[in-house]
Amino acid sequence: MAFESIRMEPVFMVLGQSAATAASLAIDDGLPVQVIDYDKLKTRLTADGQLLKYAAPIQAVANTIKLDAIKGIVVDDTQAKLSGTWRVSVLQQGVHQGYRHDNDARSGDALAVFTATFPTPGEYEVQIAWSPNANRATKVPVGIKHEGGTAKTTVDQRRNPPIDGLFGSLGRYRFGKIGSVTISNADTDGHVIIDAVRWILIK
Repeated sequence: MAFESIRMEPVFMVLGQSAATAASLAIDDGLPVQVIDYDKLKTRLTADGQLLKYAAPIQAVANTIKLDAIKGIVVDDTQAKLSGTWRVSVLQQGVHQGYRHDNDARSGDALAVFTATFPTPGEYEVQIAWSPNANRATKVPVGIKHEGGTAKTTVDQRRNPPIDGLFGSLGRYRFGKIGSVTISNADTDGHVIIDAVRWILIK
């Protein structure tokens, strides 16, 4: 609520200035405020430094990749089971609608579980997607739940993903009907990124 008030304060200030100027002109001209000369009001407000026309900045073109354009079984961060705090990135890049991050919390409270159902049981290569940056964590904890148990590894999200510039491999594992990948921010040293996980069947 306090944040919304801060964002609205400039609006209230502009409205107050406009209303006061209109009232002053109405008094000077002896007219109801509803029928004052708009051009005269515009000239006065412009002279006082008020911006009457605003051109919004051009938005950057989204650089996201559609889910149906990616081969394999893909689970997006919008489909993952999330706990703790994850923030949606303002950058429109990555898979589907973009990615989320933990705001460099390093708390261990943020978890993201990506669960997949396999139409064909067998061996799959498991891959994780992230957007690299110098402020990313270098040892993101990842757990891969497969047919034989749970494998644990870490991912350096500062480096560029080596697979199509989007994914990095977590290894090959056998899966039955269901498998999952869990990403956390425990003992990390930077922002943890969650975007998508995919499974590629090994023939």
